[in-house]
Amino acid sequence: MLSEIRGKTTQLIQQSCDAEQPVLIEAPPASGKTHSAVRLAQDSERRVLYLAGRTDLYEQAIEEAQDAGDIYFQTIPSPYRDCKTFKNENDGQTKKARRMYEKGKTGRAIHYAGQDTVHMPCQTGGDCEYIRKLNAIEYNSGWIDLLIGNHQHAYSTDYLEGRVVVFDEFNIDPFVTQFPSSESSIRDTPGKVVKPFIESVDELPFDDLTDLIEARVREGKDWERAMRWFIVETDESMEELVDISPAQYDTTHRKSALIACSLLRMEDLGSGIEFAHAPELWRQIGVNENLRCIRDRNSGEMTVLEPPPLDEAEQVIGMDALPVKRLWETALGCEFTHECVRPREELDEYLEDVLNLEIKQVANGANHYSSGNISSKDKQRFVVIRALEEQRYPVITRKQALSAYKSRNWFKNCVEHADDDADKILRARQYAKVLSSNVFGEDSLGLVSGSPFPGDDVVKRWAALCGEPTEPIRSGEGQSTGESLAGFEGFGDKIYRHLTHNQVAQAIFRFGRDIPRDRKTTVYVNTTALPDWLPAAPLWINDLQRTPKRTHVLEALINATVQQEPPEGMTAKQLRQEASDRFNDDGDITRERVRQILQEEVKECLRVEESAAKYGADLFFWEADERIKPLPEETAIADRLVKIGPTIHLLRPR
Repeated sequence: MLSEIRGKTTQLIQQSCDAEQPVLIEAPPASGKTHSAVRLAQDSERRVLYLAGRTDLYEQAIEEAQDAGDIYFQTIPSPYRDCKTFKNENDGQTKKARRMYEKGKTGRAIHYAGQDTVHMPCQTGGDCEYIRKLNAIEYNSGWIDLLIGNHQHAYSTDYLEGRVVVFDEFNIDPFVTQFPSSESSIRDTPGKVVKPFIESVDELPFDDLTDLIEARVREGKDWERAMRWFIVETDESMEELVDISPAQYDTTHRKSALIACSLLRMEDLGSGIEFAHAPELWRQIGVNENLRCIRDRNSGEMTVLEPPPLDEAEQVIGMDALPVKRLWETALGCEFTHECVRPREELDEYLEDVLNLEIKQVANGANHYSSGNISSKDKQRFVVIRALEEQRYPVITRKQALSAYKSRNWFKNCVEHADDDADKILRARQYAKVLSSNVFGEDSLGLVSGSPFPGDDVVKRWAALCGEPTEPIRSGEGQSTGESLAGFEGFGDKIYRHLTHNQVAQAIFRFGRDIPRDRKTTVYVNTTALPDWLPAAPLWINDLQRTPKRTHVLEALINATVQQEPPEGMTAKQLRQEASDRFNDDGDITRERVRQILQEEVKECLRVEESAAKYGADLFFWEADERIKPLPEETAIADRLVKIGPTIHLLRPR
């Protein structure tokens, strides 16, 4: 089946090159997407632009190109990787250069801005590796079979023109700009970004952002005058209307004019969101007609989605294991034909029979872990997995949760270390760092802990960019973003499940991709946020606090019979008395409850001699020592566990 899947993946990717419109290919893990996409460049009549989300994914494409042997490829440079000034490896003005880049100036433009703007000795000396690589690509573009870069490089028409553009996995972030941005070091609130632009244009009758909003509400003469100016009276591009400065407190930005224009055209979408999507106006002012802008009325935050100019490409192919077609179309500004290598409802068979993947679920909640608030049960879960598997294991979790875990000693005792253990480097990664990655491809055991739910605002923002209002649906008490969340209204629920359930599935797929198919891969998941089609076997963990009576009886039976030589059986009456005496239960365990536990819950682990005791009572013997496993001494949650079917019982010291 695997060769069939890979063959169909190759076939669909090759056929997509000649399709009439962009194609979105849904292909399962280990189906050879990257291999097939890179090999497109072997065709002498075809040039390819391969775009991936992270630089470590570049390596996979590079290896594929090298293995092919006849593909001339180049990697698109980055100022942060290739420029000594950006890397702060010379006496240049690194902070100024980076600040210009954050404000939307291109790396090349910053290098050629002149020394009176930003001092860049790497450029004045003529030895900047970044510029050298850019020029090499520009001069040899027609000879380069394969260009390798990230999604943001789709903005450059020089890279797009005449090429089949392949987007490996969905990534909306490069096309979205937040105002303000949580990762920005510049002052970029909407009001501050808009003000310098307004002040530089005498024809606009406004002083600040509030004036823009009020004019739009009234739609009077000031609004008409402003709209006429944007459409008719300026022949400059929107990006050239503001001269971007490297000054620390100067709030000029490449999108200053665009934000101002968007504020004049916004409409109430609902859910406290304003939305601007005006293709005809965007064409008139010279920006991408698929551009979208939203504003949160409560916070004042704004988001601009600017799709790349993909009309310049020969063809566009998207590749994703679990795509949401509408999100792809919104992010990239084009309509896709959706092709599927294998229907999603049939993936369970593929995962089990072909990838030999077994999923075990140890949680009874979604475990969103907002702000790093991990579950109090996680210590128990992590330790149990280590005891069951008798080894440490790699982990994928949320960024906030990973920080919280690293402060716990038990985490370090459960998680696998890197081969070079001198620095105690833990093999634990956050969700964002493993998408499409093979970092755990040779690991046949792993844990995915918690779901990557980004919060209500992110779901609402993505839905709004698609033109859809949404609100969270909660059940039970409380209004937090935690376990009370049941989903979202309308299209928002599909986004929510993509951002949570699908990302958990993608993390699971990271394990065991490169091991022989006759070896089983076992992945534990510490969340219930899984797609409906993904098979997972529940694993229940019981202890004295959760199931005291059952634990009392098990401890009494095992302690009384396993340690005897030869083993001596116990009657239900003796077990009841032993459990009550040992744990000071005051007789709360009834004989009927003891019999129920023995006959229904632990029957498969017992040998019973009927009527063998005094007065014809049955004798019970524990005969499943292989079900008992010791726990690491340093964990302090119990000294051993007993596995009976899908249930784990934690027993205290003898």
